[in-house]
Amino acid sequence: MCLTRDDSIANHFEQVKTLLQTGAKLIQLRSKSISRQDLYTQAKGAADLCKKHNCTLIINDDYNLAKYVDADGVHVGIDDAPIELIRNELPEGKLIGKTVHSIDEAKLALIEKPDYVGLGPYRSSYTKKDLQPTLNEEDIKHIVNVLSPLPIFLIGGLSINDFYLIEKFDIQGLALCSALFSQGLNSTNMKDIIQKSREYFNSPCFS
Repeated sequence: MCLTRDDSIANHFEQVKTLLQTGAKLIQLRSKSISRQDLYTQAKGAADLCKKHNCTLIINDDYNLAKYVDADGVHVGIDDAPIELIRNELPEGKLIGKTVHSIDEAKLALIEKPDYVGLGPYRSSYTKKDLQPTLNEEDIKHIVNVLSPLPIFLIGGLSINDFYLIEKFDIQGLALCSALFSQGLNSTNMKDIIQKSREYFNSPCFS
């Protein structure tokens, strides 16, 4: 799962466009600081472009935005609107993801029944500096067992060197942001990461 970020050089639409050109098939548009008008404009362009490239687009946090641009789904945190409410607001068939940071949150998520879960943080990350890793490997394995068979994406400070964790924890995949853009748009690093990810992109939930 490729995450976009607020960036002074390339906006979210430009990031999505580059990711698509590189072969991405699962993108989460994640903005925390740009104006609502700019976000809606960029998200609408991104959603239209993703449809042309048969790519799944998830909007972070804002289910109203996901509905407005006809994205494929929304990803919410533990303090966001409950999934039952969101399902009633979104058209049938849209995906809803949930972030989980602990075993207790995993148990709550299991009750809410999201379509997939973002689990972490595995390490400290540039995009969430205030969120420190709290899960050891045994915690992760326990949570995976609790949430099975939900698709799970590991989050937090991950890179191209971490794809082995998919098999180690028996999860769906990784969610990456900083690693994709650390060398700028159109970098060899981004292309290598997306190429590597294709070996693991096999869930009917996102195809």
